[in-house]
Amino acid sequence: MLRLGTWSTHFTTRDLPESVEPAGYLRLRPTEWERWLDDLGIPDGTPYLLSPSFVYDIQLNSYFHRVDFLEGPLNSQNNRASALERFLNFLHSNRGGKGWRDAAGADHLAYHGDGAI
Repeated sequence: MLRLGTWSTHFTTRDLPESVEPAGYLRLRPTEWERWLDDLGIPDGTPYLLSPSFVYDIQLNSYFHRVDFLEGPLNSQNNRASALERFLNFLHSNRGGKGWRDAAGADHLAYHGDGAI
């Protein structure tokens, strides 16, 4: 579910409705989406994260495309995505809207309760 103002986890699927013209915010038609997933070897159910402004960060989401993750159980992928979503929301809500690229050791300590907020 999309939630404005928070990071959110979603899951890939090839079961998208066909449309004559993709919605303005989509860059790929359903058939192109399927081909992209197939080319990368990404199975249905693989998680991905959307930013609070609904941006798909290619570098961040490539984390879920590691071969050892893709070949493992989907529930492990889901757990990784949930944990990462919680940390990203902590950065966003409690660390002044900080992005994952700017997170430092102090942010990790604060998240785990070992440092000052």
